[in-house]
Amino acid sequence: MAYISTRGHGAPVDLQDLLVRGTAEDGGLYVTEDWPTLSSSALSALARKSYSEIASGLLELFGGENWKTGGFSEGIRQSLDNFAVPEGPPLVKLDEKLWALELFHGPTFAFKDYALVDRKSTRLNSSHQIISYAVFCLKKK
Repeated sequence: MAYISTRGHGAPVDLQDLLVRGTAEDGGLYVTEDWPTLSSSALSALARKSYSEIASGLLELFGGENWKTGGFSEGIRQSLDNFAVPEGPPLVKLDEKLWALELFHGPTFAFKDYALVDRKSTRLNSSHQIISYAVFCLKKK
């Protein structure tokens, strides 16, 4: 998966370079050059997996080989250890067509806990630079 700057300048980068740089050299943000797709059967298979497996599987679509070899899947699992619900944020059915993702089960009881990183979610890359990553959540409509 290649990432390009929102300002349109500079060469595409892979996940490892994106995590080390943070923002593009031209001051833009990185976005994917192409969006991965999931089949209906792949989406259905996610329902039988844990939050950390879902997050890792979806992020692997964006990180490719860098994700597989980077130890990120274990980092996602470990980052949830300090949460009141270590299985991931609960999805609560409010009515027939409305669901709420409860993002207040982290250490500070705020939604940002699922995006911000604790010490367990940092690691050294092959160049011995500290990189950080966050846990994301996607939900099927």
